[in-house]
Amino acid sequence: VVTVRGEVDADNAERLRTAVAHCCRHGRDGVRVDLRRVPLLAAAGAGALGRAYGVARSRGVDFTLVDPNPTVARCLGVAGLGHLVRRRG
Repeated sequence: VVTVRGEVDADNAERLRTAVAHCCRHGRDGVRVDLRRVPLLAAAGAGALGRAYGVARSRGVDFTLVDPNPTVARCLGVAGLGHLVRRRG
């Protein structure tokens, strides 16, 4: 599980992509990105998650975006990543 906290924008999106992609390369059980504590996801952040998903997909690793707030979920949907969103019970 990768837990993300705070706003994700152009200033820190590359750091997020690098961290998540690293987990995708080395994780065996799949990668879950916990977005509960992300109040804002800018386009750069959605792009970073999309690129990390590409790494996961190329390696056959399950990739899930967990518990984004409605605003972040909407951004993920617009970016074409809505199918990766899961809610905890």
